[in-house]
Amino acid sequence: TAITPTEVTVHLRNPQTSRVVFDHYQDSVWAIEHDFMDSSYSALYRSMHDFLSATPRRRDLLLGQRQPETDQTVGLRGDYARDGRAEFNDLVLHAKQARDLYLIIGPPGTGKTSYGMRNLLEEYLLEPDTSVLLLSYTNRAVDEICSKLVEIDGGRLDFIRLGHEFSCEESYRPYLFSNKAAQCRDVTEIRQMIHRTRVFCGTTTSLCSHIDLFQLKQFDLAIVDEASQILEPHIIGL
Repeated sequence: TAITPTEVTVHLRNPQTSRVVFDHYQDSVWAIEHDFMDSSYSALYRSMHDFLSATPRRRDLLLGQRQPETDQTVGLRGDYARDGRAEFNDLVLHAKQARDLYLIIGPPGTGKTSYGMRNLLEEYLLEPDTSVLLLSYTNRAVDEICSKLVEIDGGRLDFIRLGHEFSCEESYRPYLFSNKAAQCRDVTEIRQMIHRTRVFCGTTTSLCSHIDLFQLKQFDLAIVDEASQILEPHIIGL
């Protein structure tokens, strides 16, 4: 949870109830390694099973064996020609007309998140009763998404972030689902909060751990940031 040139502070996933082991080895040098939970691997197996049990039409799309469909009658509600760059209107329009999927490709620093994701999100929020799911592979990338969300509508956009407190930048922890749910009086209020919140964000791993969300919430659009970092089992089930 913190690191300095002389000290590392860790939060144990499984707390130790006795200090004996630490006191006994207090003059020793410790090695700190990442740990992994079996549940994350189980989610990958479930994801592959979801793909194998999908409809032939869905599998053909994901395998590139049929062309993604578009709807040329769809138009824009907003104007996104910012900083003198009119091409962002075309990008948002083409993405909105895509019925299956749309890829935004470009090297770092070309505005895929700052313009592409944000403009597309704002356009969908102009449509009544729409909900959007924002995903990325790393928590740092999700923090970057949150930094864009708090800028929308003067900071008045309400969103929910899935994940653990220690994996989230401190300034965005009030948006964590666990912290928002703690303010609700009962399950009914939690369901109402989920229903009225239009934007959810998190890592692919955290969403796989909250897969029951799809039983309570339907999303009109999913935006996967930095998707080229993600292996198929992490995303194909979602």
